[in-house]
This record gives sequence, structure tokens and C-alpha cells, in this order.
Amino acid sequence: MKLLSAQGLLEIWEKGQNQHDLDRALTILEAACLKKKDELTELSIGERDRNLISLREGMFGHTLTGFSTCPNAGAPGNSSFNTRYFTYADNF
Repeated sequence: MKLLSAQGLLEIWEKGQNQHDLDRALTILEAACLKKKDELTELSIGERDRNLISLREGMFGHTLTGFSTCPNAGAPGNSSFNTRYFTYADNF
């Protein structure tokens, strides 16, 4: 798997902004793995997600940070996760 350049990321962003989430994931992997989407659709969900997380870790590190707002109270909330501790099931 190759890491994506800033230009490559921008191209994927533009190509994927109107795609369904699954198609967007395959577009990202197609650019990083140098495989065709037909081949990538044969991956299990676990394999696909493991590859996406590995790419993300290589480019941006192991920490995922998120922000949300409580739908009831409107209070803001932050969270972060370390991807080193993720596990994946290959049989969905």
C-alpha cells in the first residue's frame, strides 16, 4: 500500500464527495493499493476496514478524534481513540 500525496487526497476527495460510503472507501483503496475496484470488492469487510485504517495510520497517525453534540442537552463532547487497539472480524 502506498501513502497518498496531498494532490492524491484532493483528487479522491473530489471524486468521492458524491459517492456512497462504500464506493468512497473503494475509491480510496483503489488509489492506495493500486488494485482495481473489482478486486477490492472481493475483500471481506474486516480486510477492507483494516486496509483503510492502516492507510489512515500511515498518513495521519494512530489517534482518531471526534466531536459531537448531545441531541437532548446540546452539550458538546469530544472523544479520541487509539487505532492500535482496534480489532477486526473477517466474517461478517
